[in-house]
Amino acid sequence: MAFPGAHSEPIAAFVPDLDALIAEAMDEWKIPGLAIAVVQNGEVALLKAYGLRDVEAGLTVTTDTHFMICSITKSFTSSGLALLVDERRLDWDKPVRDYIPEFRLYDAVATDRITVRDLLCHHSGLPRHDWIHMPCDLSPQQMLAAMRYLEPSKDIRSTFQYQNLGYLVAGMVAERISGQHWTEFTRARLTDKLRMTVTFTAAELAAADDAAVPYAMDGDTRLRAERWPIRATAAGGINTSIASFANWLRLHLDKGEFEGQRLLS
Repeated sequence: MAFPGAHSEPIAAFVPDLDALIAEAMDEWKIPGLAIAVVQNGEVALLKAYGLRDVEAGLTVTTDTHFMICSITKSFTSSGLALLVDERRLDWDKPVRDYIPEFRLYDAVATDRITVRDLLCHHSGLPRHDWIHMPCDLSPQQMLAAMRYLEPSKDIRSTFQYQNLGYLVAGMVAERISGQHWTEFTRARLTDKLRMTVTFTAAELAAADDAAVPYAMDGDTRLRAERWPIRATAAGGINTSIASFANWLRLHLDKGEFEGQRLLS
């Protein structure tokens, strides 16, 4: 939401309206709890938590409550690859097979032509095919091998089709170049430098002292849900808090700098 004068006026003046908007949205969407951050002029101007992280136990959300951030993880994957581009260890427009020789798609032409940029822009020609990763019973290598049997629905680069498996492969590109597991690469090169506390699995989230329980809707009824593992980690596996996530906002709003240190060009 844009507030007039928000670039210069203290955020405190807008908080009552923001609180009212959030209360309305939580009621309409039956959201048990959430947390927000506002970054203004390069600084965290507001961190605030609302509602419950565990309805049954009556536990409140705090600004340190860890949530699954799901596909916002993709922004970490693409930023990690951008670090490697800055170091001239990766070219956005080279074929994926230059980095992962065993990479195969159903179509031989697409196999040879698809680039890292195509993966990140969802231009592979593949529809979602979420049934490959959603059962959570395959390893990354098994999912990579399965991609050669997945039929495309469009030609490469002809249209945007959201595709989690493309980000699985993008994370593997980072692993091949860096020599590190994607989670360790992401910690060392991004989240540690930003003083972010993160985890990468449903089990780690479940073990956290302050973590949000997932809920789902069945018609108009909100039900407690399971924490399902996300095996395509680079596509959606990060868990973190709003206090940590505010530093991710600062990095990008400051165009790749964080507290005087340039991480991205």
